[in-house]
Amino acid sequence: MVDRMKKLEQEKKEILQKVAELQQQGEELKEKQKLSEKSATLSLEKIQELENIVQEMERQNERLDEENNLHAISFDKERASTAKHEDMISEMDKTIEKNTTQDALSKV
Repeated sequence: MVDRMKKLEQEKKEILQKVAELQQQGEELKEKQKLSEKSATLSLEKIQELENIVQEMERQNERLDEENNLHAISFDKERASTAKHEDMISEMDKTIEKNTTQDALSKV
């Protein structure tokens, strides 16, 4: 009977030790879960921040595309205007040359 009591006390001690270990593991798991949730929250915040940056970069890219298109249109207009002026200068040069030739011939 004494042996049985000692055996039961030993089993009780082992069970209490196992319960303590399980409680410790439970606490550790809760702490890991908290850290994991915090990490997940931080990751989600970082993802949102990066998405906002991407959206802003896309808006800036669109603005730059629009500006580039406006510059291209302006450049094309300036090129056409320059070509027109060069044609006018060429025509004036021909007219001046023709008049100079006619003046020289009329003096002869």
